[in-house]
Amino acid sequence: MKVMRVLIFISLILATLQESSPEVTPLEILTACVFGVIFFLGLGQVLIFHKGIPKPLFYLLGFLGCAGINVVVGLANGVDLLWWFRRFFPVATLPFAALASMAAFRSQKQLCTAFVTLVLIGVMCVLSSLFQLSSVDFAMITNLQDLREYGGGYYSAFGLCLVVPFLFGYLRPNRLIWFLVMCTSLLFFMGLIFTFTRTYWISTTISLLFMVHILVKLRRIKISVFLIWIVVPVFLGLAFLFWVASSNVCEFVVSRVASIPRAFSDLSFVDRVMELRGLWNSAIQNPISLLGGNGLGAKFTFYSPNPWSWGGVGWIANDYSHNYYAYLFWTMGVIGLSLFLFFWGSLLRQVMKTLLCSSNVTANLVYQLIGISTAAINLLITSLTVPALMNFKWAFYFGVLIGVALNLISHAVAELPKDKCVTE
Repeated sequence: MKVMRVLIFISLILATLQESSPEVTPLEILTACVFGVIFFLGLGQVLIFHKGIPKPLFYLLGFLGCAGINVVVGLANGVDLLWWFRRFFPVATLPFAALASMAAFRSQKQLCTAFVTLVLIGVMCVLSSLFQLSSVDFAMITNLQDLREYGGGYYSAFGLCLVVPFLFGYLRPNRLIWFLVMCTSLLFFMGLIFTFTRTYWISTTISLLFMVHILVKLRRIKISVFLIWIVVPVFLGLAFLFWVASSNVCEFVVSRVASIPRAFSDLSFVDRVMELRGLWNSAIQNPISLLGGNGLGAKFTFYSPNPWSWGGVGWIANDYSHNYYAYLFWTMGVIGLSLFLFFWGSLLRQVMKTLLCSSNVTANLVYQLIGISTAAINLLITSLTVPALMNFKWAFYFGVLIGVALNLISHAVAELPKDKCVTE
């Protein structure tokens, strides 16, 4: 459906331009209107052209319904209706975008276009951040916090997970595409380093190991090939970084990596623990809320020992949590959190079942599914300390990826011989 695709591309632009702010902006209102149209068009298209609702999408729609009913709980707990909607919007965006993506991108060419568009968005955002480094006087930098804005943020980890699997798919059939993929991977890798965010480093490392496990299991990679085409370029990239960057930046990188084993004793980690403890203590004051939550936008209190996290040491009343799972537990209870986890578990299970039967499936389709599942694993790990899905743009990006993944699974099942295993 061409109209749906146009609306999604417009929404991608709006999402990328979206900046976090404490107030509701006209851009958010415009985006909400576009999304309302997309949701109803997408739901109708999915019901017409798909034989039933895929099981993962069933959980996701249940998650949306739970969030919608949540308004009653939020208002009962004194949450302002406009602020509740502000918190509801990113939650609703995930299923909205998934439905729209399923309806708009049906052919393999369209699915590939959506996938490449998300990669290009990541490339542009990381490049625009790295280009700003040319105006930075590194000799004046004394704190690595001053450099974090130049790595592209989560775009680096997101893009790297999407493109790296293709390094193992295009080497022989098309060396030019492989070269472009390698350059893109190195760009995301450089951006990832300059985020100076340990969460992104750890989550990306684990998710790429997950990717290697899949590739080895599918016999699409040998360990020797992995060492040559991944480890060697990484070391070359690091060597290039240390060569062109000033000594103090290199020291920041080394000190940040060396601090990973000591992360559990950092003040920021202690602050996260106190945040979780405060959230739990606030939740158990009303045992009924453990099941259905306290409402999106409801505040909990905790004591912060970190003078840099919240503007000073002391008691904090907040409706935000660095741990997205804790945030869902507080706002939507065990029911909302369970539906969220069941959705991701069901989606990844279907992807894995499809990949394990993929010997007769188009290679490009397989590598797209591996890239999406790798990005999903990265998101689930990152959400322990960075709630990306509380931001509308990331909820929209991953919603589009979910729709693409579900349609890719349908195409893969259609390509399988009758005697092969199929997804549920």
